[in-house]
Amino acid sequence: MSEPGPVRRYLASRKNAVGMVGAIAGGALHIAGLVGDVWPVVAAALYGAGALLTPAEPPEPGYAATVRADLEAARSRVGRSRAKLPSGVPAAIERMLTGLALVLDRLDVLAGSAGDMAKAPERLAIVGEIVSTSLPACLDTYLTRPPSSSAQRAAAALVQQLDVIARAVDRLVHEVPDVHADSAESLTEQLRRQYPG
Repeated sequence: MSEPGPVRRYLASRKNAVGMVGAIAGGALHIAGLVGDVWPVVAAALYGAGALLTPAEPPEPGYAATVRADLEAARSRVGRSRAKLPSGVPAAIERMLTGLALVLDRLDVLAGSAGDMAKAPERLAIVGEIVSTSLPACLDTYLTRPPSSSAQRAAAALVQQLDVIARAVDRLVHEVPDVHADSAESLTEQLRRQYPG
């Protein structure tokens, strides 16, 4: 049996369940007469607040391996589609994928150390969303566009979409600690204290 896709995983998630409770509460406020015609906005806001504030569920065992496989599939797809993509796009995607692979490596090290794992599941989920949903959607939109559409506009849209993803990747690379580098810096400071001058 195939694994559920990202949409089905989200629909079954705790975030969606809490968001739905908030949306129902928004409808109940309307029925109770506490909010008027703006109740759909209130329901949507309560859904969003519930979904955003609910902590991410720990990924299932093996999810990191699935994300790595999706990352390599994205890399292969870009390689196969290189001639059809605008100039500079394959290199930009490769930089993103390299950054995401680095984040996955750092998360693996954190999982095996006493490092801060509080945000690791959330960050793993973001990497998974990028490589299995967002990046494929950008490529699909560009590569499957009808012949009548403007190639120049489609290329500009693709570049803008990839810029948004690249900023998210840069944030992840910056946020996920490099345990090895941190340990090396700590050792350097310890040696300076131990052997002053």
